[in-house]
Amino acid sequence: MKSAATDRVRLISSMCAAAMLSVAGVAGCESSPSSKVVKPKPAAAAPIPRGTAPIAGGVTSAVSRMRLSELREAALQRVETLARSNDPQVRANAVEAATSASNRLKGVIGDGMIDNNAGVRAVALMTVGRQEMSEMLGRVAGLASDPSPYVRAAALYAQARCGKAANLSPLAEMLMTDASTNLRGHAAFLLGEIGDRSALPLLKDAARQSLPLASASERNKLQLQIAEAMVKLGEAGYVEGIRAALFPATPEELESMALAVQILGELRDRGSVGQLINMSEYRNRENQQYPAEIRLGIAGALAKMSRDQGGFIADEYAGNPIVAVRAQAALTYGLTGRVEHAEKLAVLMNDAEAIVQIHAAAGILKIYERAAGADAGR
Repeated sequence: MKSAATDRVRLISSMCAAAMLSVAGVAGCESSPSSKVVKPKPAAAAPIPRGTAPIAGGVTSAVSRMRLSELREAALQRVETLARSNDPQVRANAVEAATSASNRLKGVIGDGMIDNNAGVRAVALMTVGRQEMSEMLGRVAGLASDPSPYVRAAALYAQARCGKAANLSPLAEMLMTDASTNLRGHAAFLLGEIGDRSALPLLKDAARQSLPLASASERNKLQLQIAEAMVKLGEAGYVEGIRAALFPATPEELESMALAVQILGELRDRGSVGQLINMSEYRNRENQQYPAEIRLGIAGALAKMSRDQGGFIADEYAGNPIVAVRAQAALTYGLTGRVEHAEKLAVLMNDAEAIVQIHAAAGILKIYERAAGADAGR
């Protein structure tokens, strides 16, 4: 069975998809949406055709299905357009967005594999692997010797997920010996995604390495990524170390906290639901809440655990003057999968910034995908 895209949004280091966009950052393409302050351009959603009603609630009716289909078509066209952006970050996000409509947007994924930016190529390969697009294996093989280690690693992942025997020893070497903790973490993530339990001893050895030249933040991030991989490979006890990162002792640990939120969502760790909900509502003595990135990340993580009521948090930030925050609000609407948020995403798809537009388009595609699945199950 094809796995669903997990939108590997490493909150703070990546606002959008997963290993996918964090790859884009470390391989030469900025992975998180711009944090610059830009006042959003007022924009209205496309007009609702006469005789139809606005989408409301989580179940589609005959008229709302029509409207949702119109929004999906607009989103598909926006992804195809933004896949040709001059900004590699936007192109990478367009490739990842294609996961929700890989048959229709196969050309976007294919173009990503030959993009001149290594980050985009890596994202495309991750998409091929996640969607198990075995028809692409011939093109994947040529990227196994790419100059970028991130692309080479993603090519191995794509081959393994598409059923082709691949020598994964380069991933082991990256994990154990590379000077970059980012690359080590990427290798750990891929080993977890591939699902071969024989990698467990290697991951445990990697977790014991001291890495004296790395910063505390880098070591913490790597430890979380290794723990995530081990949980995916069946060592459920390592989730406790990830949960522990939800309790930062210093402001510097907020980045690890944000990453832990993301990982727990991806792991569908229902044992953390109560704590995540409390964190989303928490206020300190100065009546301050956690930063937008963390609160939106919590809403997205809970949505992955079928707690899809977090759209109200996205409502708080959808008009934020900071581009990255608006982009993550769009992402959060999409992760909830609720049809009622489609019109809000239609507005964001007309934002002044392309990075917000692409997240909004991706969100509409996710909502349509979920609604179509619900209709098919009736």
